[in-house]
Amino acid sequence: QELGDQIDYLSVHGYYLPNEDPDRVGKDSFIDHVRRIGRMENSIRKITGSDRIKIYQSEHASGRYNSDTTAGYDFVLPHTMMGTMESAEWFLRMMWHPLIEASTYHSTHSSSWCIAYPEDGQIKMSAIGNLLQLMLKYGTGEVYHSELEGFKYEEMAEVIGQAVKNDEGLTVILVNKKDVPETINFTFNNKYKVKNVAYIQSDDYKADNYIGSKGINVVWNAKVPEGEFTSYTLDKYSVTFITLEEIGEKVVSE
Repeated sequence: QELGDQIDYLSVHGYYLPNEDPDRVGKDSFIDHVRRIGRMENSIRKITGSDRIKIYQSEHASGRYNSDTTAGYDFVLPHTMMGTMESAEWFLRMMWHPLIEASTYHSTHSSSWCIAYPEDGQIKMSAIGNLLQLMLKYGTGEVYHSELEGFKYEEMAEVIGQAVKNDEGLTVILVNKKDVPETINFTFNNKYKVKNVAYIQSDDYKADNYIGSKGINVVWNAKVPEGEFTSYTLDKYSVTFITLEEIGEKVVSE
């Protein structure tokens, strides 16, 4: 309270492990980190009586189970398809926290963590690098109210989504961590058609895009479904960005 007027941001630095490991709950699991952010927001409001102080995520990423550099998937987890889905889910969940103003991902290329890497005389993107590019283009803007049937904020989830409006249009961002496709049916206040579809996807959640390995598909302009947008089938193990534009007359509610 005494220093409150001199503080503009609180910094949080954390690595979250995938929801698939129930033994980690209560330690450093994904949901534990989600709850920690909520407690920080509540503390700011309770102690200062306002929400002036914001939160800066000074570093975040999917963690790893094993620090042994010979541990294979356990070691490269952060930039595998699983790590990419976890970080995408983190971005979507953090959109419910208005006090978060900015975040910094892990280093460009260090130990298990990789956004970009050198190969064949070129700098190439891991799937995490592509995720950051797609989130910058489609995931920054005004977050629209949306509800996903069956989803509960502080519980583990296999499918999660958000809707964001910016200069690109209204984009529905969805993560499907299931090992099977998932069809989502949509209800809007207005009518929309699909303007663009981009996605990151793999048939194997252990796959990655790294030196000598290209197991993850990254598509910026996929085939667009025709007609009014009312449903979409997500591929297994995928992060999908569906950008929409309005069609017909607006529905005005009083």
